Amino acid sequence: MPAQATLIVLDAVVPTGNDPSFTKLQDLHMLVYSGGRERTEAEHRSVLEAAEFDFVRVVPASPHISIMRLDRYLNERVFACQPDGLI
Repeated sequence: MPAQATLIVLDAVVPTGNDPSFTKLQDLHMLVYSGGRERTEAEHRSVLEAAEFDFVRVVPASPHISIMRLDRYLNERVFACQPDGLI
């Protein structure tokens, strides 16, 4: 991947709080059957920021999937936000 790149991630994002959610059930299913897990937005941020990506935007695409846009600038840190448009 080049030093400057945009990464689009489509993945489930576990909502915070104690309200019921299909994604929370899916998280439990993954834990029991494969030892895996779904992540909250904060956990996604932590993992991807460790890989030197900056979160630009997270958009719920459906009740179960979100679209995350991340930019990477290895030699210069740029924090951008695009208020208009989906991504």
